[in-house]
Amino acid sequence: MARRSGAREAVLADRLGRVREQRAAIAAALDGLLSADARDGLVRRDEELAALERGLGVLLPTAWDLQPGAPRAVVSGEDAEVLADIRVTASVLALRLQERPGPRSPLEEQDLAAAVALFRFAHTALGDDFGGFGSFGSFPG
Repeated sequence: MARRSGAREAVLADRLGRVREQRAAIAAALDGLLSADARDGLVRRDEELAALERGLGVLLPTAWDLQPGAPRAVVSGEDAEVLADIRVTASVLALRLQERPGPRSPLEEQDLAAAVALFRFAHTALGDDFGGFGSFGSFPG
């Protein structure tokens, strides 16, 4: 299947929107009365989602030289194709960052965490899951 123009932009916008909704829901849940364990779990999940958000919103658009624009709807079949591209690109980005000589800067550490999060997300999403981050369901309270 030939990829339609804007497929990467459409899929990234869709997935990035979902991640941001999830992070907003976590922020709202953190404002409530939670047990320490529930709070710690949500904070860890938010940190993972923050890395994924950086990957979808910064790393991939830069690596793929994407221009912001009005996203269109994702067409059937495009999601899986772009997720496969994400997995490949993320693995290359992570490998390049890991193999750089010398210590990594704090920004490079963030980029490495984002690349790993992208890979995990795409790899698991291709297996019908949300990349090791669970589903977009409810939160423990």
